[in-house]
Amino acid sequence: DETEHIQHVVTNHEPRDKAVAPQKLPLEQEQFSRTVKSCLPNLNDKCQTFIPADDTPRVAILAPPGDFGDWIFRWATKVVDSTRLGSTVNMDMQLVSHVPPYGYGKTHGWTKLIRILPRSLLLGAADAIRGSLKLGQTQNELTLKDLKAALRQLLRYHCRVSHLAAHTAVLTLEMDLLASAPYVASEGLLNFLNITAFQHGEREEDNMDIK
Repeated sequence: DETEHIQHVVTNHEPRDKAVAPQKLPLEQEQFSRTVKSCLPNLNDKCQTFIPADDTPRVAILAPPGDFGDWIFRWATKVVDSTRLGSTVNMDMQLVSHVPPYGYGKTHGWTKLIRILPRSLLLGAADAIRGSLKLGQTQNELTLKDLKAALRQLLRYHCRVSHLAAHTAVLTLEMDLLASAPYVASEGLLNFLNITAFQHGEREEDNMDIK
C-alpha cells in the first residue's frame, strides 16, 4: 500500500546517524533517471566552468534543505582534505538549497555544480520536508498530501538542475553509489574538481567514510 510505505519512510527516516537503505520504486525511479543530466568538462567541451574575477573557483553542492545535504557536504569536505593539497585547495565550496538561474557561470556566478541524487525520490522528498519543519513541528503532523507536494517540488528541482547542465559543469552524485562504492564516488568527485592525488598514495575506502 502506497500510503503505508510513505508513512514508513517518513517515520523511520534517520539519515544523520545511520546508513539508509530505502525500498526503490523501480519503474518510477527508472523513468526519472532517464531525465537526469550531467555535464562533465572532461567529456564535453560545451560544459562551461566560469572562474570569478578573484580566480577562486566557486563550487555549489545542491540539495534541498535536510539531512542529506549536510551529510554530503561533510563527506565532500573530507574527501578534498584527504588529498595532498588538502585545505590549501583554491576553491570556494558551499552547500546551497536553491537552484541557480538558467545560464552559465557569468549568469549565476558558479564554476561547477554538484547535484545530490537520493537513491529514492520518495526518501529525498521525506528528507526535504523534514528539513523544512518549523520550530515546534514534528514529523507526526505530516500528511500524505504534504509528502506528495514535496515530491512534486523535488521533481521540479532536479529538472531545473538538468536544464542547467546544458551550459554549466554539473556532476550528479548518486547516494546509491556513495553507499555501495565510496571510493568510486570519491574519485569521481575529485576528478570533477580536477583534484586527483591522495595523501601518501592512500586509496582505502575507509578514509572516505562520513563520521
